[in-house]
Amino acid sequence: MQYRRWRRRAKDAVYGASLSGFSTLTAALPEVAATSAAQTTASWAYGCLRAEAARARRNLAAAFPGMAPGAVDALARACFRHLGAALADVLRFDRLTPSNIGDHVEARGLERVHAALENGRGCLIATAHYGNWEMFGATLALSGFAVNPIVRELRSASLDRWIDGRRRLVGMKPASRQRSLRRAVEALKANEVVVMLPDVDTSVRGVFVEFFGRPAHTPVGPALLSARYGAPLLSGFLTRRSDDRHLLEVDVPVDDGGATGSEDALVATTARVTARIEAQIRRHPEQWIWMHRRWRTQPGATG
Repeated sequence: MQYRRWRRRAKDAVYGASLSGFSTLTAALPEVAATSAAQTTASWAYGCLRAEAARARRNLAAAFPGMAPGAVDALARACFRHLGAALADVLRFDRLTPSNIGDHVEARGLERVHAALENGRGCLIATAHYGNWEMFGATLALSGFAVNPIVRELRSASLDRWIDGRRRLVGMKPASRQRSLRRAVEALKANEVVVMLPDVDTSVRGVFVEFFGRPAHTPVGPALLSARYGAPLLSGFLTRRSDDRHLLEVDVPVDDGGATGSEDALVATTARVTARIEAQIRRHPEQWIWMHRRWRTQPGATG
């Protein structure tokens, strides 16, 4: 037990030191060079993290049957490179301000968020671990919205503290999943925005809906909160463009907050949210986290 605790602390220290060193390096580089360095590092990680790379290839092959193995490998590698570029963006959060966020992100559909907040019951936005989801929240916060992202605490305490600080730096008010329900309710009652990412397989309450042709255990939180508190539920995504700028799009409401909280209604709303997420990923599959064990839990199984 002591050895495992020591090993965990040692790994945490290595993660913290590596991130600090990488932050210092990228801070001294021009933006394009920093992004390129992060992508190169991610390509190296693709070769080192063999289990994660193999899982990404398996998930991609299952999601896109008929895709040639070489194309699958190239897409999985592109996924890792995209995550590297996303990290470089987060490293530069200290440079973002309300006056310059438009230089980095073109935002469309923010009027839908304003309209959703007019009912005074807050607003829920379902997004995904797609594009740069941290920049999605940052853009909303720097555009004047009170943004409460529901986040999962990382296993590494140093990394968790670092990303929490980055989020708060741009005005977000993150809440961990352990306290997510209470914080989300408080935010909705204060007529604020709650951002949730229901595209991962976690231990929270969920239902099975189809995702890339397979049943996927999907968090029901967005649908449940919308039905219970009457908050409109929207969807939105932030996509990296070829010029390394971003496009943020907020879509029309998935639910206007008037749905019932019956199990069938929750499943239906969750399925609609998931269909939007899948459609967005299909447009830019390299921008999603294919290394995640998305289909780990199956009907009739546990964990």
